Amino acid sequence: MDHTFFKISSERILRVCTLIILSSALSGVGVAQERTDLKATSFTVTAPGAKTVRMHSNRFGWDTSHPAGIAEDNGDGTWTVVISPSWREEARYRWIIDEGKEYLLDDVTSGACDDRIDSGTVVTSENFAIRVWSANSGDVLNDVAGDCSVAGVEVAAVEGTLNAAEEFDAAVVEEDLDEIMVYGIRQSLETALQEKRYTTNLTEIINAEDIGKLPDENIAEVLENIAGVQVERVMGIGSKVSIRGIAQNRVEIDGRGTTPHSGARGGMSFTDLPAALVRSLNVVKVPTADMVEGSLGGTVNVKTHRGLKLKKPIRSMSVKMDYGELVDDWGQNLSLTLGERFETDIGDVGGVITLSRIEKPNRMDRARIGPSARRLDTGNPRTTFDIDGDGDNDTYFWPGYSEELYETEDRENTAINGSLAWQATPGRMYFAKFMYSDFARIGNNSVLAILPGATGRENTDISSATWYDAEIFGYTVPVIESAEFSSGTLANGRPDGVQRLRMRNTASRRDTSTYNFALGGEWSVSEMDVTFEVNGSGSDTEDPQLSMNMQYNDATNTANSRYQLGGSVKVPLFFDLTNGFPAYSAPLGAGVRNGSSSTERDIPLSTMLDPSYYTLFRHRDANNTFTNDLLVEKVDVEMMLDGSFWSGFSFGFRASQRSTEKERFARNSANFPFNSDVALRQDGASLSQLFPGIMAQAPGNFFGNDGAKSYLDKFLAPDTNVLIENRDAIADLLQLDNREAAYEESGYFKTEEDTYAVYVRGDFDTEIAGMPATGNVGVRYVRTEATSISKELGETFGSDKSYDNVLPSASLVLTPSWTDDIQLRFGYGSILRRPDFNDMANFLQYPTNWQNQINAGTVELDPITADQFDVAFEYYFAEGSVLSVGLFYKELDNVIGESRSDDDGNVQRACNPTIARDPATDAVSCISPDTLLDASGNTVAANDLRVFREIPVVREYEQLSSGIDAAGNPVLVFDSNGNPVYPGTLADLITPVNEPGGVIKGVEVGLTHSFKEAPAPFDGFGIIANYAYQEGDSDNVFEATGVMVGDPDYNNFNMRGLSMPFPGLSENSYNFTLFFEKPKYPVSGRIRYTFRDSFIGDGNEFCEAAYNSYPCFTGNRGLLTASITYRLNQMMSFNFSGSNLTDEIIAIPSHSPNGPLTLATYPGRRFQMGITVKL
Repeated sequence: MDHTFFKISSERILRVCTLIILSSALSGVGVAQERTDLKATSFTVTAPGAKTVRMHSNRFGWDTSHPAGIAEDNGDGTWTVVISPSWREEARYRWIIDEGKEYLLDDVTSGACDDRIDSGTVVTSENFAIRVWSANSGDVLNDVAGDCSVAGVEVAAVEGTLNAAEEFDAAVVEEDLDEIMVYGIRQSLETALQEKRYTTNLTEIINAEDIGKLPDENIAEVLENIAGVQVERVMGIGSKVSIRGIAQNRVEIDGRGTTPHSGARGGMSFTDLPAALVRSLNVVKVPTADMVEGSLGGTVNVKTHRGLKLKKPIRSMSVKMDYGELVDDWGQNLSLTLGERFETDIGDVGGVITLSRIEKPNRMDRARIGPSARRLDTGNPRTTFDIDGDGDNDTYFWPGYSEELYETEDRENTAINGSLAWQATPGRMYFAKFMYSDFARIGNNSVLAILPGATGRENTDISSATWYDAEIFGYTVPVIESAEFSSGTLANGRPDGVQRLRMRNTASRRDTSTYNFALGGEWSVSEMDVTFEVNGSGSDTEDPQLSMNMQYNDATNTANSRYQLGGSVKVPLFFDLTNGFPAYSAPLGAGVRNGSSSTERDIPLSTMLDPSYYTLFRHRDANNTFTNDLLVEKVDVEMMLDGSFWSGFSFGFRASQRSTEKERFARNSANFPFNSDVALRQDGASLSQLFPGIMAQAPGNFFGNDGAKSYLDKFLAPDTNVLIENRDAIADLLQLDNREAAYEESGYFKTEEDTYAVYVRGDFDTEIAGMPATGNVGVRYVRTEATSISKELGETFGSDKSYDNVLPSASLVLTPSWTDDIQLRFGYGSILRRPDFNDMANFLQYPTNWQNQINAGTVELDPITADQFDVAFEYYFAEGSVLSVGLFYKELDNVIGESRSDDDGNVQRACNPTIARDPATDAVSCISPDTLLDASGNTVAANDLRVFREIPVVREYEQLSSGIDAAGNPVLVFDSNGNPVYPGTLADLITPVNEPGGVIKGVEVGLTHSFKEAPAPFDGFGIIANYAYQEGDSDNVFEATGVMVGDPDYNNFNMRGLSMPFPGLSENSYNFTLFFEKPKYPVSGRIRYTFRDSFIGDGNEFCEAAYNSYPCFTGNRGLLTASITYRLNQMMSFNFSGSNLTDEIIAIPSHSPNGPLTLATYPGRRFQMGITVKL
């Protein structure tokens, strides 16, 4: 790897040294002392003759040796523990005197504890009693070790009482104590709610106990438990997270930025981050001034273990086996975490290390149905069917280009995360952290493509078709649900073939290595804390893309057409979409024939398993590499204030240097390359002799076929692994390196971005209208300087842009004076999201396939900004229970979208010069519509040229010439208007643009409750429920006109200019979890159901590219998961879980949420079993 952080320039070294010097000055080197928080609580216990006294509390995790629980001897028989800062949640505790735990049950029996029980400072069960402290109790000054007496009364020695407790502990106390204290998931939920309750900005928290209890495949799926968080899945596994309808979020590790695997923003992919590394997840929906900008929806902070925070050593090992029902294979998930805190002569030292290894096979079946339309106003042929019987022909959808696609892959991820911290003095700490992940996705997909061999062949007898209705903007458009596709009837009465079949592989592969590191320290001086650090992140990604496309041709045809387009076997097919399951099959008694002959041939479909019936149509060999690097220097200063209003003040500085570099090459073979050179001719069988295993049988059992429908699922397709192993040999065979279409510099860019930020933030603690009020106000100033360099066909282009932003924020939390259980939250934040590096790349990326679009980029894009307002009500009606209702409103500006039209609505097109240099491409030329003339005014034969009319946004390349004149100069070509003509194939031009924005608003409701007061055994149950309603009013609009233009039945309805929903936004989403966990029972379990309604997929490759900018809407989706855990003992537990238990198929329509079905995906069910050992 060649990461730029290893090449730190002298300027960066100077910055780091300056930060350290500044931090040293602020911290007062040599006189540092531990800060004492102004808000503290003292616990004093009377214990005559004691040698050691410690507090044993649930707030220490019942750790008997927790350093915060060690009492100080006052010299008068009393001992004191000071909790600073004070607990703000109820605590339960007891005293340990000379290693003996106090026992209060005798005092309960005698009635000596009645007053304390009545006052709530002691709680009891059948066999045990324990002390209680609440937030309004203040200092505790009168505890007496071993009984319920009040200090001041003569106290006898307590030694005997404590020894009795030790004997009782061994028998029943610990079991009963578990019934009083929180445990397992309850402890996790209560800790998370306590942390959430005392944050001043809106934050959602999930602790480690909740991560892994359900078969959540990764961190993305864990986050789906939070109201307003929605997940998109790839192959049934969570891949992209939307927070409040927006996928442009920021991923941090321990509050530090991460880098993605591509040219996007946001940070590390959740698929690359194993759950084993995570201690807790914080989702911040309302930012504060000290937080790094870059998130529109929210910031996901992945917190890892910290050695100095350990209450006891960590020695945990987990082994899980994962079974995918559809892929019919097992995977494994191994993790090991070791951590401990040590007391040394030079101060405390804490370290944690986590190792993780994941191997997971996956499979998802996907059916693609091209929603082609027969219209009244355009097309060849136009509609000739009167579907509704009114005497007029009707517009309708029919399945055009279609695919059966098996997506199979193996995911491998090896990760290590470590941290080391040194508490040199009470007021000085230094730390180092490092994380490394190596993620590989090895895909080997098989695709059967169904191409209509001619137009107007969808049904010979329209009366035999069945239909369903698609709804598009309130209009109902008929869609073929089932029909026979043929081109008439053969002489023997059987239906004639019409569909051409092509089989290919698609390489869904990615290999990414990611690192993250931090070096720094924390110094405390009196009432001031100073934190300084240097941190960095980076990733290297290689993305090979090899795809070999074979056509199903007639092997019995000995003519040259066997290796041509016309040699295809034509197949009549029956399309069936009844019950929502798309299927293609051959009609009963169907005949197939050679496409170039009208003579019927007896070609059984079993030949689809004969490699000799396959001819190479086209081979594509491409490769993308991304290198991302981030280096950050920062210093933060926090001061505690003792004022009537201000409680704290903080400020800081952050500088970052970011770079993203992409390198790409792509090369295509000619179409039917074995046709032009007789010596090179190969079919699938001879290729298999050259490269054994290159033609592999598809998995079959499409959509988990149970016999209810018939599929064309027995065919051969190239094997990706064999293509990669023989990459160079295949390139030599096809002479790819001799073709001018192989441009290694096509699509290269490097973008560098420096940012500088300063912030100030003030925290306050006061009263408003008699109500306690806490919160903060702050402002962040950010300057961004970006430079982009790109290469196109040997030419280099560069440009730069800089801009400044001021981002204010404020939060307020009110607690009504009559109760501490209710909180009212108010928040405001101005937020910023910079353009993706792919969009900033100042280049045109030319595809090597003439059917694909040209993608442009520009560094001139402005960042997306938004103003966000939040109001929330929270009712903490019991310990570990909360009911919350929140409203939010977010107004966005400069949202970045894609455009294929100019300001007048005309489709933008550009020349792809890479295709023009290939004489063997398909006969599709971008001929100028005007008559072409050379410099002398002579007409040029248009059919011999591949030209286009220049448009301003395209670079100027060498002008087309029609020959050489007598002087040896090229004879340039012009159109009839005198415009120069250039070589190339015309393609749609897609450009990123700043759009006005829009508004997203919504309501979030959450309920968490443990039924601890219910009678046994129902007191072990609890629920977690969340609901979100989100409404988006986007300024992004549809660019396509739609299929109803020109049809009076639809009032010539035109979609162009209508508002388009925000990608990834579901109006309604909810989740519900029911759990059971009771320490006295070894079995615990959870069941969870999540739901989200339809949403636009963001940049779906099968929709926007293929269907003229008609978006795809992922349909309503529900997911049921469940798990059971059996605790063998305190060290070992077994877990069994399942995902997608209802075996859902996901429907994806286009044009509208109830439009014609375009995609259907089936990931199948997954099951997992595992063992966890904690020493």
